[in-house]
Amino acid sequence: MGRLRTAVTQLQFRLIDSPLRPIFGRNTVILHYWAPRAGRQVSVPLHAVTHPEGWVVAVMYSDSKRWWRAFRTPVRASLDVRGTRTPVVGVVTTGQAREHAHRAYVAQVPWSRFITDDTPLLVFSRTQDEEPGQP
Repeated sequence: MGRLRTAVTQLQFRLIDSPLRPIFGRNTVILHYWAPRAGRQVSVPLHAVTHPEGWVVAVMYSDSKRWWRAFRTPVRASLDVRGTRTPVVGVVTTGQAREHAHRAYVAQVPWSRFITDDTPLLVFSRTQDEEPGQP
């Protein structure tokens, strides 16, 4: 299953960088960050909505995904948004910040009303820092 997932992700990257990009929708971004356990830079295609501080990502089916766990504490990263790479700091939200992020997400994504209290919501805030690199 891992090889198939990798192949599908690589195909997504190629299509996102092609004239076929619109099939993924305007909210498709690519997250780039340094994975602490893997010891390398990782890129992940995501669905993100705009937020006053930057972008919000809901991690649906989070039990089957590991990438988001790197953001339990704030982590420098970058997002490719419509062809522009933007430095960000990402973190899993809690408390009132999570409620604010959830409201922003629901306002832009109709099916998001199915997000539960257990669904991790990450906020990626713009920063002036450089690209993510090895810690």
